[in-house]
Amino acid sequence: MSTNRMSAADAKAAAFIAEHRLRKQPLPQLPAEFRPRELADGYRVQTLANDRLIAAGFGAAAGHKVGATNPVVQQALHVPHAVAGVVFANTVHHIHALLARTDYVRPGVECEVVALIGSDLPPRPEPYTRLEVASAIAACAAGIEIIDDRYVDVKALGAACLIADNGLDAGAVIGKPVDFWQDLNLPACSATITVNGNVVAQGVGADVMGDPINVVVWLANDLARRGLGLRAGEFVFTGSMTPIVWAQPGDEIAISIAKLGAATCRFS
Repeated sequence: MSTNRMSAADAKAAAFIAEHRLRKQPLPQLPAEFRPRELADGYRVQTLANDRLIAAGFGAAAGHKVGATNPVVQQALHVPHAVAGVVFANTVHHIHALLARTDYVRPGVECEVVALIGSDLPPRPEPYTRLEVASAIAACAAGIEIIDDRYVDVKALGAACLIADNGLDAGAVIGKPVDFWQDLNLPACSATITVNGNVVAQGVGADVMGDPINVVVWLANDLARRGLGLRAGEFVFTGSMTPIVWAQPGDEIAISIAKLGAATCRFS
């Protein structure tokens, strides 16, 4: 049965996840004796694993990511609902990133709207409204979330294990901020991913919970439920508007979101 207290099993799961990530080795399914099975278990393990990764040099948690907000991605990962994780400061790039393919097990990219938080949304008992959350967003940007399929069989993970490993987070590239984002119809904004100049994936803002801002509302309230909050200076990756695109050595990948901007990365 799940409890709110950290357990020996949580610590073992966190060590297993962090150590495999640091070694850049494919992770097998977590052993049954310490595998997180409920969402609360997954978030406890995530906290402990993140502490290990921060201590290992990943940098502090600079922002948040919400994964599996798109039905196509939910189907690909076999999870029924959104999951939340963090993005570490030393894995964040701006506009363009040069990345070593060997730093990952199986890297993928996602095209996402990034919300840049301008004022705090601390935990509280009553849910945040869309208006309150939108008022706290200083700007939005187009962004690449870099994920890494670190597992022998990612589809067998389940939501709790996916949460424990930050929803496969592996880094981010944030485009130029747009402060007039409220003038845009984000659900109607189209998204495109190109690889070596060829369009390989497309989508629209409505593909993530109907509107990327809905994702930030969901996260603010999910964090509050866990006694946490959003803070000024943080960012939120709101989930992939397109299917995941898996990267190969030498790939030059560009994402663009209409009226919001672009970002690029290259895997050497």
